[in-house]
Amino acid sequence: MHPHLDLLDEIIRVVGWPTLFGALVWIVRKWDKGQREFREMSENTKIAVAGVKQVQEQVDTITVNHLAHLQTGISQVAASNDKAVEILESIDKGVAVLVDRDRRV
Repeated sequence: MHPHLDLLDEIIRVVGWPTLFGALVWIVRKWDKGQREFREMSENTKIAVAGVKQVQEQVDTITVNHLAHLQTGISQVAASNDKAVEILESIDKGVAVLVDRDRRV
Protein backbone atom coordinates (compact mmCIF):
# COMPACT_ATOMS: atom_id res chain seq x y z
CA MET A 1 0.00 0.00 0.00
CA HIS A 2 1.03 3.61 -0.53
CA PRO A 3 2.60 5.30 2.55
CA HIS A 4 0.19 8.26 2.44
CA LEU A 5 -2.79 5.95 2.35
CA ASP A 6 -1.34 4.01 5.29
CA LEU A 7 -1.05 7.25 7.27
CA LEU A 8 -4.61 8.21 6.37
CA ASP A 9 -5.84 4.75 7.39
CA GLU A 10 -4.10 5.07 10.78
CA ILE A 11 -5.59 8.54 11.39
CA ILE A 12 -9.08 7.29 10.55
CA ARG A 13 -8.67 4.30 12.87
CA VAL A 14 -7.39 6.47 15.76
CA VAL A 15 -9.81 9.38 15.37
CA GLY A 16 -12.79 7.54 13.96
CA TRP A 17 -15.25 8.28 11.18
CA PRO A 18 -17.82 10.09 13.35
CA THR A 19 -15.16 12.52 14.56
CA LEU A 20 -13.93 13.22 11.05
CA PHE A 21 -17.50 13.67 9.84
CA GLY A 22 -18.21 16.05 12.77
CA ALA A 23 -15.07 18.04 11.97
CA LEU A 24 -16.13 18.30 8.34
CA VAL A 25 -19.62 19.47 9.35
CA TRP A 26 -18.06 22.02 11.74
CA ILE A 27 -15.79 23.38 8.98
CA VAL A 28 -18.68 23.66 6.52
CA ARG A 29 -20.87 25.45 9.10
CA LYS A 30 -18.08 27.91 9.94
CA TRP A 31 -17.58 28.57 6.22
CA ASP A 32 -21.31 29.17 5.72
CA LYS A 33 -21.45 31.50 8.73
CA GLY A 34 -18.49 33.48 7.40
CA GLN A 35 -20.09 33.78 3.98
CA ARG A 36 -23.41 34.88 5.54
CA GLU A 37 -21.66 37.52 7.66
CA PHE A 38 -19.77 38.74 4.59
CA ARG A 39 -23.02 39.12 2.64
CA GLU A 40 -24.64 40.98 5.55
CA MET A 41 -21.61 43.24 5.80
CA SER A 42 -21.78 43.92 2.06
CA GLU A 43 -25.48 44.78 2.32
CA ASN A 44 -24.85 47.06 5.32
CA THR A 45 -22.04 48.76 3.41
CA LYS A 46 -24.36 49.39 0.46
CA ILE A 47 -26.98 50.86 2.80
CA ALA A 48 -24.37 53.07 4.48
CA VAL A 49 -23.06 54.31 1.13
CA ALA A 50 -26.62 55.13 0.02
CA GLY A 51 -27.17 57.03 3.29
CA VAL A 52 -23.97 59.02 2.84
CA LYS A 53 -24.98 59.86 -0.73
CA GLN A 54 -28.39 61.06 0.44
CA VAL A 55 -26.84 63.25 3.16
CA GLN A 56 -24.38 64.71 0.63
CA GLU A 57 -27.26 65.58 -1.70
CA GLN A 58 -29.12 67.28 1.17
CA VAL A 59 -26.01 69.24 2.16
CA ASP A 60 -25.57 70.34 -1.46
CA THR A 61 -29.22 71.42 -1.56
CA ILE A 62 -28.79 73.45 1.62
CA THR A 63 -25.61 75.00 0.28
CA VAL A 64 -27.17 76.00 -3.03
CA ASN A 65 -30.63 77.08 -1.88
CA HIS A 66 -30.64 78.14 1.75
CA LEU A 67 -27.17 79.59 2.26
CA ALA A 68 -27.69 81.97 -0.65
CA HIS A 69 -30.84 83.28 1.09
CA LEU A 70 -28.93 83.67 4.33
CA GLN A 71 -26.17 85.61 2.57
CA THR A 72 -28.74 87.94 1.03
CA GLY A 73 -30.40 88.48 4.43
CA ILE A 74 -27.06 89.16 6.11
CA SER A 75 -26.16 91.70 3.41
CA GLN A 76 -29.52 93.46 3.89
CA VAL A 77 -29.04 93.62 7.67
CA ALA A 78 -25.53 95.01 7.21
CA ALA A 79 -26.85 97.71 4.85
CA SER A 80 -29.61 98.54 7.31
CA ASN A 81 -27.06 98.84 10.12
CA ASP A 82 -24.94 101.19 8.00
CA LYS A 83 -27.98 103.40 7.39
CA ALA A 84 -28.75 103.41 11.12
CA VAL A 85 -25.18 104.48 11.91
CA GLU A 86 -25.45 107.32 9.36
CA ILE A 87 -28.73 108.49 10.91
CA LEU A 88 -27.28 108.39 14.42
CA GLU A 89 -24.23 110.37 13.29
CA SER A 90 -26.44 113.03 11.68
CA ILE A 91 -28.56 113.23 14.84
CA ASP A 92 -25.37 113.64 16.87
CA LYS A 93 -24.24 116.51 14.59
CA GLY A 94 -27.68 118.13 14.84
CA VAL A 95 -27.64 117.94 18.63
CA ALA A 96 -24.12 119.37 18.66
CA VAL A 97 -25.35 122.38 16.72
CA LEU A 98 -28.34 122.87 19.06
CA VAL A 99 -26.33 122.44 22.23
CA ASP A 100 -23.11 124.32 22.04
CA ARG A 101 -20.58 121.84 23.22
CA ASP A 102 -17.85 124.39 23.57
CA ARG A 103 -19.86 126.17 26.29
CA ARG A 104 -19.12 129.76 25.50
CA VAL A 105 -19.10 131.95 28.53
